[in-house]
Amino acid sequence: MDLIKQIKLDLSHSLSSSRFKHIEGVALMAKELATTYGACPEKAELAGWLHDIAKEYKAKQLLDEAERFKLNLDPVDELSPHLLHARVGAQIAKEKYSIIDTEVLSAMEQHTLGKPSMNILEQILFVADAIEPTRKAEWADPIRNKLKSNGLNVAIVEACKNTIHEIITKGHFLHPLTVETYNFYLNETIEGKI
Repeated sequence: MDLIKQIKLDLSHSLSSSRFKHIEGVALMAKELATTYGACPEKAELAGWLHDIAKEYKAKQLLDEAERFKLNLDPVDELSPHLLHARVGAQIAKEKYSIIDTEVLSAMEQHTLGKPSMNILEQILFVADAIEPTRKAEWADPIRNKLKSNGLNVAIVEACKNTIHEIITKGHFLHPLTVETYNFYLNETIEGKI
């Protein structure tokens, strides 16, 4: 059985059906975006299938896994452990599926918070996660429109804006990496480096 078939089978048994549908949408969207933007479609699809493997872990489990994998934590990670699912998931993918491709692992790690100066695969997974078909239209349509008219950098800015607005509205802790990502890509668009 090939790796992606095995991952699909495992995820279909271990995750909720709504999470599985989201992951499937991200994998297909990432593959499509990779084809459009000149990245490796196979790596994008693999990163998409794996990106949320730790998403349904409880807070304590994420913190325990972060400690086991010796991840450096920001204070916001400890206050909002669900943010660790991306970094913990990359470690689980390494351990469970022997994923050694650093581009795939890095894209998984960055898909939630982003980071300044993401490589193309990181950008693709970040945007694919925001616009996959099961996302609510009021959340995803502005990002989809920016992607269609202006490309990845502007779509990243829009995704960060949506996230920051939602987090502030809910009164949750805002991770500094999201702000750094927003500022970096906003500067890229202002500078005309779209």
